[in-house]
Amino acid sequence: CGSSPAPAAASSTDAPRSTGPDRVAAVFSAGFEGYPSYRIPAIVRMGQTLVAFTEARSVGSDLEKIALLAKRSHDNGLSWSAPSLVAGSTASPWQSAHGNPVPIADEAHGMLHVVFSLNNTWPFHTVSKDLGMTWSAPRNISGMVKRPGWGWMATGPNHGLVTKRGRLLVPFNTFPAESKVVTEVVQTHCAAIGECAHYMNADGSGALSVKFIVSNTADPSEPELTATLVNVSAVPQFLAAGGRSGVFYSDDQGETWRLGGQVYTMPGSSECVVEEVGDEVLMSFRIEDLRTSGGCRHMARSIDGGESFPSWYVPSAGPPFEQACVPDPTCQGSLLSLGSGQVVLTSGPTFSVRQNLTIHRSTDLGRTFQRLLQVNDGAAGYSDLVRLGETSEAWSVGVLVETSSSPEWLAASLIFAAFEVPKPKAAEAAEIAWRVRQMIIEV
Repeated sequence: CGSSPAPAAASSTDAPRSTGPDRVAAVFSAGFEGYPSYRIPAIVRMGQTLVAFTEARSVGSDLEKIALLAKRSHDNGLSWSAPSLVAGSTASPWQSAHGNPVPIADEAHGMLHVVFSLNNTWPFHTVSKDLGMTWSAPRNISGMVKRPGWGWMATGPNHGLVTKRGRLLVPFNTFPAESKVVTEVVQTHCAAIGECAHYMNADGSGALSVKFIVSNTADPSEPELTATLVNVSAVPQFLAAGGRSGVFYSDDQGETWRLGGQVYTMPGSSECVVEEVGDEVLMSFRIEDLRTSGGCRHMARSIDGGESFPSWYVPSAGPPFEQACVPDPTCQGSLLSLGSGQVVLTSGPTFSVRQNLTIHRSTDLGRTFQRLLQVNDGAAGYSDLVRLGETSEAWSVGVLVETSSSPEWLAASLIFAAFEVPKPKAAEAAEIAWRVRQMIIEV
């Protein structure tokens, strides 16, 4: 159903590990400052200022009036300002969900961009030139990036990216409102019929598979999403919807936007994040169907600045914990590149449920990962990573993560945790540089 290249061998040196973060602080607390619930974190660093974003919810569910708020910190997350409104209002007389924030810190031009979704349907863009204290009137950019026939179009949620060449990249996910699904079911050795399979499929070599093609009937020029699922006879709902991860971008500081690459060969790809790793753009994305994802985080690479993501893969987690992959219990996760990709971090909950936020570390441009540390015990959902600073020995990193003590996440809070990521030693750094050169040659 998609290309899945064999991952590179894990480094012979174990990733440095610690038992938990160095410090934790509350940022948005359920029931305080006017709202019963705060979800969907995003965070960036602009100069010496951290700016944290959240969806402020009047009830707690996805289907309600939602305002987009921000807070600032000038001491690396030790203390936080009062909240300020970025967009929307829960006092609106009609349902208007302003959410899924994607902040982009363009320090070269002194601009803090935020792209967000209105009702998970229309992307909007706003800009601050004073570190998030005031914002321009949100501008609907749907006409530049949304194809005919698309329904759902949700940005991020996560930080966006300014590439080394100055391109602004916004991750998003979408599925068409107008579509056609064509399926072809293939059976071998009576795999679908128990009594027949008892005789015809005794060695277990038979299989039941379904190939399906999802096309956008309102836009025949859009590439079709194609995949083959094994050991199923019908296409699950979220896969048949034709969902896919992608990016759109701007090369003129947000004046105009263009649609970039999308993942057309992995059904059900959804919420995603992008980081520049070496000369590539690395995408990490969620899969909406746990049976298809295998509970594993999926990734894709672009070598043309985000204009295409031709293939996907499942990075292994490797030793010392012997996990098969980086866990994804059908949840958003974050990604952070340190030292131009010398180290790549990913954050997300554990395999089966949304709890115990865990950080994984890669030293081979995201091909393989090792577990680095666990941020918290208990409920943990969406998260976003941010670089705080560095010394000659380590990077300082922060993570903004949602947690909750209520069922169905109807009273969620956001906490901020900081931790150190040791830099590779000289010998390991030389090995990393050699592997990176080999990977570039292979590409």
